[in-house]
Amino acid sequence: MAKKSKKDELDDNEDINKDTNDDLNEADDNFGLPDVEYQPLDRDAEEEESVEEIEREEEVYSSVEEREEDVYANEHDDDYHTPVEEQHVYVPGSYKPPKDDSLVPKILALIFVVLLAGVGIWYFGFYRPDQKAQERAKIEQQRKEREEQQRLAAEQAERERQAAEQARLEEERRAEEEAEPKVGTIETISSRTGRYYVVIASAIDEDLAMDHAKKLSANGVSTTIIEPFGKSKFHRIAIENHDTWASAQNAANDLKGEYGEGVWVIRY
Repeated sequence: MAKKSKKDELDDNEDINKDTNDDLNEADDNFGLPDVEYQPLDRDAEEEESVEEIEREEEVYSSVEEREEDVYANEHDDDYHTPVEEQHVYVPGSYKPPKDDSLVPKILALIFVVLLAGVGIWYFGFYRPDQKAQERAKIEQQRKEREEQQRLAAEQAERERQAAEQARLEEERRAEEEAEPKVGTIETISSRTGRYYVVIASAIDEDLAMDHAKKLSANGVSTTIIEPFGKSKFHRIAIENHDTWASAQNAANDLKGEYGEGVWVIRY
């Protein structure tokens, strides 16, 4: 293959550039869109179609207006001849149950009111006053019991106080008696009395009998000197006398421990 010359190469490049420029210019004319085959508009045909379309629209409009007039006329006739029913729209919370005009609920309500009034009259007129009276009586009884208990306690306290006071006085009296020795009495009898005497000693001499009696009197023992009677020559010294032999003998037995076994009983 023969080698192209430099001039031939330049001519080939110019042909390529020219073809390329022609393609670019053609692309600019159709904005890159594909080619569209078109035909010129037929103005007469378009006008005829427009007129036919307008006529059809007018016919449709006329029929719509006729129907609306018929409906409007019918509505007015209904307004004159028949009442229009109101349409109720439900509002939440606005429902009200139908009223019951029956007399049964009213009668029941009246009976309930009468019963309630009767119960109130019974409670406040009879039961409650009686209950209050019982409560007052109970309170009064409790008050009386408390007063009685207080009175008994006061009496008991007074008795105890008196007993204590009596004991105190008795103790003081005994203390005084012990502090001041008693002096016994001496009595001399020469005639019978019919009583039983407890004899602790005897003496032939009257002076000896009197001395012994004085010693006993100094110790707080009262004595009775019985003068000699009958065949006896002794003066008897007695410290007690009783109505009966038994009581006198019991006293003698008790005194033997203090005055010896020579204690005896004589009736004079």
